[in-house]
Amino acid sequence: MKYNDKRVNALLSCVAAKFGKKTPLKVTHYITDRCNLLCDYCYAKKFQKGPAELTTQQVKDSMKEFASLGCTTWTLIGGEPLIRSDIGELIDYGQSLGMTVNLFTNATFVPQKLDQVCKADNVFMSLDGNKEIHDSIRGKGSYDAVVKAIDLIGEKGKHVILNCVVSKESYPYIDKLSDFAKQKGCFINFNPTYNLGPGSDKFMLSLDEITQATETIKRLKKDNPHVISSIGTFERSVALTSGKVTKYQKHCLAGMLYLALSPSGEVGPCFVRLAENGWASGVKEGWYNAFTKIGDMSKCTCDVHCFYDLNELFGLNLKAITKAAFNLANDKGIYA
Repeated sequence: MKYNDKRVNALLSCVAAKFGKKTPLKVTHYITDRCNLLCDYCYAKKFQKGPAELTTQQVKDSMKEFASLGCTTWTLIGGEPLIRSDIGELIDYGQSLGMTVNLFTNATFVPQKLDQVCKADNVFMSLDGNKEIHDSIRGKGSYDAVVKAIDLIGEKGKHVILNCVVSKESYPYIDKLSDFAKQKGCFINFNPTYNLGPGSDKFMLSLDEITQATETIKRLKKDNPHVISSIGTFERSVALTSGKVTKYQKHCLAGMLYLALSPSGEVGPCFVRLAENGWASGVKEGWYNAFTKIGDMSKCTCDVHCFYDLNELFGLNLKAITKAAFNLANDKGIYA
């Protein structure tokens, strides 16, 4: 599917959603809950229930069915996806169906699986601060693994997108992390910490800290095109932390225009809810049938920011559409 065709189909699906029609435009596939690291605030711990992971063929079946229903983007995430031996094969297959396939990795297996990694349309890695901070959260040697992976992927002509969770420890280093991304030819996306994974509460920012982080990112975005963070997401975090709003999302479209797929094939609206029991199995009930069984999530009161900009854009908010069009015309991140 051509890029412009994807945009048109996405727009039509957003309009149809206004009238209650579900379209699985974006699938976030938590393909495994296995990981060689044990990060303090990782949500994947919530998925560790023990069911067998989907086989390669079952993943392909899900990709094929969702692609036929309008899916344009498939994101492979974990756990650590590169623990599986079939990631390159699945990336190839998803792309053959016309989907954009994204890959999230902690970077530790990149040297061994570089060719598979570089197949992905976009490669995302986490960087939680300087070496001391990153290693304290993810384990000794994990920072050096990220730096090495960035260099290896860069030698192949691809650009890594770094995700930095802005926590009490990392927010003083936003400037330096932005400089690092520019130096390495990467893009960096800062995200506020949310209280979800075990141990995550100690990383939460105070109102003063999240306000300061927001102003720093605003300043950096004016001069550093490698910073692709959403200001809207941070401003909403400030409003939530200050008590001006009581929930993050205004009108969540999870379960309507996008979904989350568990390691064993349960189909839920998003990773926050996916850890809950009771979601239909795509293997047992069919992938689209399982998707249609997700209830109305529009009034969800969670305080997680992951879909904020997407909800504004896919909800056909005129301001969000205008901003996205301007950003694309100026070769910036769509949510910038």
